[in-house]
Amino acid sequence: MRDLKFEDFVDELIESGWRPVHDENHEKIRAFWQGRQPDGYDASCIKILPRLEIEARFPWERIQSLAHEYKRDPKWIEQGIEACRRSSVDPRYFIEKYLKKNVDIPKNQLVTDAYLEITRSEKTNPTGENHA
Repeated sequence: MRDLKFEDFVDELIESGWRPVHDENHEKIRAFWQGRQPDGYDASCIKILPRLEIEARFPWERIQSLAHEYKRDPKWIEQGIEACRRSSVDPRYFIEKYLKKNVDIPKNQLVTDAYLEITRSEKTNPTGENHA
């Protein structure tokens, strides 16, 4: 069954010969139709997000965007940003230091250590499954 807009629903009812009684503004039909919608979901529930909001809400989108922009492996970027997160360092450090190659930014040993830990753990557990 195809998704129906309310107007389509009313048209189909009328075409089938059904006539509402004392429902000139289709209020009873509208209540019936809305009751049949799954969880009240309709087109008004869809929101198109701006690119920056998408990247803020969905970190993997930011990683893909950076990978595309800097022509780098998304896995490497993901590991670098995760190393920043584990070190409580703003991910902009990784972006500026390693993607934009800003040589004026000093190396952060905490991030380096976290990155090495991540790559070692992925070598011993390449599927990323946690067996703990």
